[in-house]
Amino acid sequence: MYRKLILFLLLNGMVPAAHSQKLDKLLPTYISVKDGLPDATINTICQDDDGFLWLGTNYGLSRYDGVEFKNFHHSRATSSLPGNNIISVQKFPGHRLLVATSTGLCMFNTRANTFKNLLVPASAKMFPFENNFYIVSVDKQNNIWAASQTGLYKLDQNLNILQFIKGPNDQGATWVMFVESIHALPNGSVLFRLVKGKKIQYHIYTPTSNKIIPLNQLKGYPLSVIDSLNVRDIAFDKNGNLWFVKHMVDSVFFLNSISGQVTASTFNHLPGKGQIYYNTHINLLNNGLATCTLSDGGLAYWNTDTPAIGHSGFKSGILLPKQHVFCTLFDTEGNLWVGTNNGLYKFTLIANGVSTTELPAYNAEDQRGIDLSGTFVVKDHIFLTTTGGGLFYTNQINSPWKEILMGETAGVNDTWNIRAAGRDKFWIGTQRGIYEWKKGQAVPRPVNVLLIGKCPVVTQFTDKENLLWMGLGEGNGLAAYNLTNNRLQLYSKKDKNNPLPIRFPVCIAEDEFGDLWMGGTEGRGLVKWSRANHKFVLFPTAYNTDFDNGVINAIYADGRGKIWMGTNAGLVKFDISSQKFKKVDMPETLSSNTVYSLAADNKSRLWIGTKNGLNCMEPGTGHFFLFGGYYPSSEDPVLSVKYDSTVNKVYFNTAHIFYSAIPNQLLRPRRATGVLITAVTSSGNNLNPAQSISLPANDNNISIAFSAVNLVDGMQNRYYYRLNNLSKNWISVGRTRQISFSNLLSGNYTFRVKAQMADGTMSTNQATLLFSVQTPYYKSWWFIVLAIITAGGIIYFVYLNRIRQLLRVQAIRNSIATDLHDDIGSTLSNINILTELSNANLSAPEQARRFLKRITEEVNTSNQSLDDIVWSINTLNDSYEQTVARMKRYTAELFEGANIAYHFHFDEKIAHKKLHMEKRKDIYLVFKEAVNNIYKHAAATYVDISLQTNQNHLQMIIKDNGKGFDTTQPTARNGIKNMKIRLAKWKGSISILSASNEGTLLTIIIPLL
Repeated sequence: MYRKLILFLLLNGMVPAAHSQKLDKLLPTYISVKDGLPDATINTICQDDDGFLWLGTNYGLSRYDGVEFKNFHHSRATSSLPGNNIISVQKFPGHRLLVATSTGLCMFNTRANTFKNLLVPASAKMFPFENNFYIVSVDKQNNIWAASQTGLYKLDQNLNILQFIKGPNDQGATWVMFVESIHALPNGSVLFRLVKGKKIQYHIYTPTSNKIIPLNQLKGYPLSVIDSLNVRDIAFDKNGNLWFVKHMVDSVFFLNSISGQVTASTFNHLPGKGQIYYNTHINLLNNGLATCTLSDGGLAYWNTDTPAIGHSGFKSGILLPKQHVFCTLFDTEGNLWVGTNNGLYKFTLIANGVSTTELPAYNAEDQRGIDLSGTFVVKDHIFLTTTGGGLFYTNQINSPWKEILMGETAGVNDTWNIRAAGRDKFWIGTQRGIYEWKKGQAVPRPVNVLLIGKCPVVTQFTDKENLLWMGLGEGNGLAAYNLTNNRLQLYSKKDKNNPLPIRFPVCIAEDEFGDLWMGGTEGRGLVKWSRANHKFVLFPTAYNTDFDNGVINAIYADGRGKIWMGTNAGLVKFDISSQKFKKVDMPETLSSNTVYSLAADNKSRLWIGTKNGLNCMEPGTGHFFLFGGYYPSSEDPVLSVKYDSTVNKVYFNTAHIFYSAIPNQLLRPRRATGVLITAVTSSGNNLNPAQSISLPANDNNISIAFSAVNLVDGMQNRYYYRLNNLSKNWISVGRTRQISFSNLLSGNYTFRVKAQMADGTMSTNQATLLFSVQTPYYKSWWFIVLAIITAGGIIYFVYLNRIRQLLRVQAIRNSIATDLHDDIGSTLSNINILTELSNANLSAPEQARRFLKRITEEVNTSNQSLDDIVWSINTLNDSYEQTVARMKRYTAELFEGANIAYHFHFDEKIAHKKLHMEKRKDIYLVFKEAVNNIYKHAAATYVDISLQTNQNHLQMIIKDNGKGFDTTQPTARNGIKNMKIRLAKWKGSISILSASNEGTLLTIIIPLL
């Protein structure tokens, strides 16, 4: 693999000054659309009070917290931005952003996610020009100055228009941009660069006059000098001095605010002439760094704190020379952000004291496929081993690196390790044995250490007894070489009396008792060599324990009875006295479970090289520091770590980059950040996290998103939450940034969340969300009371209905008994009397025959009455159809025997309607009484009977052609009276129309229901 090593120099301070930065040597992090940006063109960058980065693009506004982007777009359906082409974003008090777009202005509340827009009324033709706000600035009084293509606006904080200055109308071209720049000055004034016709002139607004006047009208004003210098852009530093650039002049100018003197210096290393053009902008960042965008691409930078302006000592650099830069920002965490037409670039400056040195020989074309494999500190020298490129070495970090090659034999330049073998002599372990190199020697020579020959020497370790232990690769075991008497002892798995438990060790350490501890890559476990008996002991792995992976890549004895092992399954601690293993692994500690290297510094801190970067552990607290994002390529595998006690530095390397770091600076506490609840949703609906939330009882699910802004290593943040009703202790959710709760019980809830950064720094606050779940109606007091009353009412109704049924049954029984008594009883009494009369007149046959005939009539009457009673209580007859059928049958039996013609008409629409038993009985008896009266008294020859409906009433009309009667004459009969009583029971009525010899018309009306 072929790559170049780059020189990184990051020194001095949490927010370093520009003179300590060689920014053009830094490798930036590139962020593009595939990472979540809505568009590759970054027009503006702003950081709010919560630490979020806000990016204005050609397709929406984007919020970045160091992990992910949250994008905001214009929507016609909901409250949103006035447009997607974001020109400018500026921080405003009250957690607000002033957003300028090509289709209007917006005041955006970042906490509540609410928008207030300003759209200037205009015709369809002029609307795009009236609302294209391309320059916005906020003065010291928080007045907003906004320039559209048609004029200049002064607005208050609520976007109310306070003043409007219309641009010149040149030949009807009202869309000509006449405001080229707006600069809010430290004294509260505002400076404008205006175009009137072909003339460009600076104007100034002063709060005292509340007017905009030409700058040259202020006599003696220090800034008046720029009005005649063809200035392209200006910026003021913290001391009120003016920095500016002139059109087509590749220099930076400095106007001293006290003396009024102007000095200049030429930019270094510009890609060509004429780089200061119409699209050039100066930006003074808050760490003394100044930047200037260039016409042909790139960003010039220099230090405003240096007194070298106007002298030969002035130095500037160029960043991103192939990119068109639009904006820059230096954030509160020490990162430089550069927005271009091709995405976002981040220069990380936080890793103070981390540096790397370029290796010239390593850049040669013949070094393809060569990786760095290890770092070694030997006798004030730093050595880097490689896979095929020999060694590189230097005697100090900033000195040139030199290369050592063993020759051209295959494998000899695959170097594994190096140790001091004398004052200026070193032994190098290679894939083809040991080579000896002396300082000043051109080519090392092979060392024939007795039986080792050309075996790979993958590790060298010298113990306290001056024994050199060497791991021999390719399964050749272990060699112990006595450096005093030059005797060699070989150990292998084939030994019968004292076999080596592993094929060969790749790492060796010695504890405080003089015993050696070894590990290999075959996965069998930890090996101990006892100084007392020279025997090997294997501590094997065991499934589902803290030592379940025996691939040991690194080993360290801390001198306090503990052996630390870097394995493929995490960091494992072995207690020598208890012989117990304890694993430390992801996700709460290491950045990767694959540990390649271990080294301890002078404070017993353990530096750990993992598959995903450098980690550090403090043994006293057990706290881990992760450095992802601290330096370029920080998530690449760290293959080797060493500590240099002479200069108090940690050295480490990846496959292509060598780093050095000052521990105290790398571990300096970070600036604490706050945690914020960023979104709340329920059933897909977005809720306002800035307000107390009430959830309905049938929608008791809620999802809460939160974030602690960390623009260096945000992925390493860990979060803890507590919900008062469900958890008393803080619950860790790791790196998860959203949590959901389902099926919550009714009540009031307080959700709290806090964050911990990779260095252990806790967030400055606990973000809180108040919400409640409404009580279900079936659990409310009023519902319970209502339910009790309803249940009581139902029970009472059932009881009452039962009583009514019993009473109804008893009434039916009583009615049957009455009917039997009245009809059958009276008939039987008559029969009894007639029987006695017949017996008394047996001697008079004619008289007796009349009595017997009457007995027969009484029996028939009794039979008819009994049949009526049975019919009336039969539920099968509870319909108009069955009632009318019986009426017809009775009419036929009565009239046909008496030669009375009749016609019966029935409305079939009510045939199947149900009738109450009592009502059916009364209707039938009324009808029966009416036709009986016709049969007995009317002397009629024709009867017309009609049953029809009329507005929910049953109308029964019976008309005969009999002799009639005088309805005004009183009568002693009870028939009509009984008919009225029966009908009154059902709210019915009866009317009788009759006259002598004119027949009778009987009309009965009764409700259907």
